[in-house]
Amino acid sequence: NRLLAYVAEFGGDWVADWDDDFQGKYAVHYIKGTNTWDTVDLRYARIAGTVAMSKDCAKGLAIKLSTGEVVL
Repeated sequence: NRLLAYVAEFGGDWVADWDDDFQGKYAVHYIKGTNTWDTVDLRYARIAGTVAMSKDCAKGLAIKLSTGEVVL
Protein backbone atom coordinates (compact mmCIF):
# COMPACT_ATOMS: atom_id res chain seq x y z
CA ASN A 1 0.00 0.00 0.00
CA ARG A 2 2.87 2.39 0.74
CA LEU A 3 4.34 1.77 -2.71
CA LEU A 4 1.01 2.42 -4.41
CA ALA A 5 0.58 5.60 -2.37
CA TYR A 6 4.09 6.79 -3.35
CA VAL A 7 3.41 6.19 -7.05
CA ALA A 8 0.03 7.94 -6.80
CA GLU A 9 1.67 10.97 -5.18
CA PHE A 10 4.85 11.24 -7.26
CA GLY A 11 3.92 9.47 -10.50
CA GLY A 12 1.66 12.17 -11.85
CA ASP A 13 -1.02 11.03 -14.26
CA TRP A 14 1.20 8.37 -15.87
CA VAL A 15 -0.59 5.07 -16.60
CA ALA A 16 1.01 1.87 -17.89
CA ASP A 17 -0.20 0.99 -21.37
CA TRP A 18 0.69 -2.70 -21.76
CA ASP A 19 -0.32 -2.61 -25.43
CA ASP A 20 2.43 -0.03 -26.13
CA ASP A 21 5.83 -1.77 -26.33
CA PHE A 22 7.58 1.58 -26.71
CA GLN A 23 6.29 3.08 -23.46
CA GLY A 24 8.84 2.71 -20.69
CA LYS A 25 7.48 0.91 -17.66
CA TYR A 26 9.70 0.67 -14.60
CA ALA A 27 9.81 -0.76 -11.10
CA VAL A 28 12.33 -0.68 -8.27
CA HIS A 29 14.30 -3.63 -6.96
CA TYR A 30 16.77 -4.15 -4.14
CA ILE A 31 20.37 -5.14 -4.89
CA LYS A 32 21.56 -7.13 -1.89
CA GLY A 33 25.27 -7.03 -2.79
CA THR A 34 25.41 -3.24 -2.68
CA ASN A 35 22.53 -2.62 -0.26
CA THR A 36 20.98 -0.20 -2.73
CA TRP A 37 17.83 0.11 -4.77
CA ASP A 38 17.74 0.47 -8.55
CA THR A 39 15.24 0.54 -11.40
CA VAL A 40 14.28 -2.31 -13.69
CA ASP A 41 12.64 -1.95 -17.11
CA LEU A 42 9.32 -3.81 -17.32
CA ARG A 43 8.64 -2.91 -20.93
CA TYR A 44 8.49 -6.51 -22.10
CA ALA A 45 7.55 -8.33 -18.90
CA ARG A 46 4.65 -8.31 -16.50
CA ILE A 47 5.63 -9.54 -13.05
CA ALA A 48 2.85 -10.39 -10.60
CA GLY A 49 2.74 -8.05 -7.63
CA THR A 50 5.01 -5.47 -9.26
CA VAL A 51 3.94 -1.84 -9.41
CA ALA A 52 4.80 -0.24 -12.75
CA MET A 53 5.67 3.45 -12.88
CA SER A 54 7.35 6.03 -15.09
CA LYS A 55 11.13 6.10 -15.33
CA ASP A 56 11.38 9.40 -13.42
CA CYS A 57 9.17 8.12 -10.62
CA ALA A 58 11.18 4.89 -10.34
CA LYS A 59 14.53 6.72 -10.36
CA GLY A 60 13.39 9.11 -7.65
CA LEU A 61 12.02 6.29 -5.53
CA ALA A 62 15.21 4.22 -5.89
CA ILE A 63 17.29 7.16 -4.66
CA LYS A 64 14.97 7.83 -1.72
CA LEU A 65 14.93 4.15 -0.74
CA SER A 66 18.74 3.92 -0.98
CA THR A 67 19.22 6.99 1.25
CA GLY A 68 16.54 5.97 3.73
CA GLU A 69 14.33 8.97 2.96
CA VAL A 70 11.52 6.53 2.08
CA VAL A 71 10.96 3.14 3.73
CA LEU A 72 8.59 0.52 2.36
